[in-house]
Amino acid sequence: MKRQVFYIILMFFTFSCTGGAYEEIRKYLEGEKKTLSHLLSLSSPPSSVVYKELTVVLTNPYHTETKVSLTKEISVSFSENILSETVSEESFSVYDNSNTIIQGTISVLGANLGFKPEKAWNPETQYTVKLKTGIKSVSGQALSTEYVFSFTSLSSDREAPILVSTAPEHDADNIPIDTVITLTYNEAIIVDPACCILSVNGDVIAGTVEVEDKVIRFIPSINLLAEYEHTFTILPGVRDSEGNQTESSYSFTFFTKDTLPPKLVKTYPKQNMYGASIRRKVELEYDEGINASSVTGKVRLKKGDIAIPAELEVRGSVIYLIPADILEEKTVYSIEIDAGIADVYGNQTTEAIQYLFKTGIPMQLSSYGNHTCALLPDGKIRCWGLNNHGQLGHFDSITVNDATKSKVLNLEEPAIQISCGYEHTCALLESGGVKCWGRGSEGQLGYGNYDDIKDVEKALYLNLKKEVKKIEAGYDVTCALYTSGSFICWGNSESGLLGWEDTSNLFNLPDDVNDVYLRGKEIILNKKVRDISVSYLHSCLILEDGSFRCWGLDKSTIGFLGYPGYPLYFTPIGLDDIVLNKEVIQIETGYDFSCSLKDDKQVRCWGKSDKYQSGVFANDLNDATNLNDLELSGNILQIATGFKHSCALLENYKITCWGLNNSHQVSPMSLNSIYPVLLESEKTCVQVIAGIYHSCAVMLDDSITCWGNNTEGQLGHVYSEGNENIDINHSQIFDFRGIE
Repeated sequence: MKRQVFYIILMFFTFSCTGGAYEEIRKYLEGEKKTLSHLLSLSSPPSSVVYKELTVVLTNPYHTETKVSLTKEISVSFSENILSETVSEESFSVYDNSNTIIQGTISVLGANLGFKPEKAWNPETQYTVKLKTGIKSVSGQALSTEYVFSFTSLSSDREAPILVSTAPEHDADNIPIDTVITLTYNEAIIVDPACCILSVNGDVIAGTVEVEDKVIRFIPSINLLAEYEHTFTILPGVRDSEGNQTESSYSFTFFTKDTLPPKLVKTYPKQNMYGASIRRKVELEYDEGINASSVTGKVRLKKGDIAIPAELEVRGSVIYLIPADILEEKTVYSIEIDAGIADVYGNQTTEAIQYLFKTGIPMQLSSYGNHTCALLPDGKIRCWGLNNHGQLGHFDSITVNDATKSKVLNLEEPAIQISCGYEHTCALLESGGVKCWGRGSEGQLGYGNYDDIKDVEKALYLNLKKEVKKIEAGYDVTCALYTSGSFICWGNSESGLLGWEDTSNLFNLPDDVNDVYLRGKEIILNKKVRDISVSYLHSCLILEDGSFRCWGLDKSTIGFLGYPGYPLYFTPIGLDDIVLNKEVIQIETGYDFSCSLKDDKQVRCWGKSDKYQSGVFANDLNDATNLNDLELSGNILQIATGFKHSCALLENYKITCWGLNNSHQVSPMSLNSIYPVLLESEKTCVQVIAGIYHSCAVMLDDSITCWGNNTEGQLGHVYSEGNENIDINHSQIFDFRGIE
């Protein structure tokens, strides 16, 4: 320490003539992490130390500057930080040319001194600034001599900005539709964002305002309308830096001409899309109307190198490509668009476009109780309606009455089939796995307990040991149909729906966290099973030869099993095949009746028909082989059964329904109407389903409409109070395009 003190004292004497001692000591102290007070406690500096003088380094305005803004503030920079307490009206002052002191606010920050006058400077006036020797630095140095500088203010500006020119000019024509409008003034200006209005035919065109010096630029948010007169108005209030502003508006007009080629702005399917609809037409939307004659031969749909036959249609700005046949599932296609697509003004595209997409699966709907689910072409699932047991998979028990606001379920992979039970839901996934969620009180979910699952992300894969072809959810039973032709069921066995005579609840026990093994028995018949349907009290299956079998609890001689004599069969094993006059290709089970669709496109139903659900009024409908086919409005492609009503999709893609109509699920006419009614729709229908008291249809363009009872939101659209039942004539059509 003594050596350090000696070195510091030596520096005092060494630099006493140059005034550098102070700076050198400061640098040393910073390096040694010491303070000046610590040093002084050891030794006092010699009285002969000389510090650097305090000087003015820069002023703004500079000395003799002219045309200084009337609102400009004065700033002075010193050679080092100054003590604010030494700056006052005594040491710093500003005078005008009549020696009047200018009042204002003085501020000090480090080595900078600022002065803001209380009022704007008078125009064309010389001002003098004096800094006296009373101003000192933090090191104690004072100005050695008084510092004086002067400046002259700007001449008085009392004129508002003057508009010099516009682009386009007034009454100009052939103006491009992508024009940016500019206005130039005689001086720098300031404007508000809402200063300008661009309109055509009274409609305002939105845009963005930019200002740079003397120029206003208005950038329209969209292209202007071609071949139209446009009006641009600049409102009052354009001002200069002195606050002078215009007091009146100015308008000018110009005429546009389209010189731009059409631009492709949106397509369906999108580029590189997975899960495109196999039924929807290709849509190519441009930013303006298209000349239909320019499209011929220039747009193609291809699979590899093979062109797919398709019809071209142009409507306004959209080119439609309508394939002659339904596209193949899960297949890559390409769209090719040649150069030369022209708008209605003859402007042509100069570049060809090509992009790929991959189709998905057919749109599917499913319903059994008071909720409805949709399987979209890309394998995503959305559900809406009653959610009291989490059957929607939305993590909660909140009913959803707007299908477009339903959540996409996270199943980890795309689904290929959806099946709604009464209060539970199951999905067959692309990998062949099965997941179920919702009510589990009868073991119908298959997770080894009676718990509900409301969060679909907590639903595990059911390891069914074999490849699954179809999943079928009933009232409180679930069945899986294997591709091998056997099947297995789990859940409530009180009605014998599991296919074997044990009437205890059979459900699976977990083997580990990811794989769950079923305890139900695999049912293997002497013939392969082609399809299966499960309801409340009975089940039916179709065999490979087109015959069928039904089993379950046939209460009160209902006859829904289709066998004569109202037997009770708890298993399909050993049952006689029911053979109709034609092979059965679809079978559906309602609450107390069954219906079949044969390969001759005719429908036959059996069981109870108190509400005409089986298509006839009769008490003895137990023997399916001796019944007549229903007299409907034509050949049938697909059938659906609800609680006590039925619907069918006709060969002309119309829908007919019959049976209980207490909620308009059958007919828009009287609620007492039960006979088959042909339901008209503006769109082509491709699927029909039936819930308890509602019905739904899928359209060719994958839109959806539902009608009937909507008390639980199962129709997918909000109803007004007192209008819980909605007939098909007042049902909404919705889809999930553009909804994430």
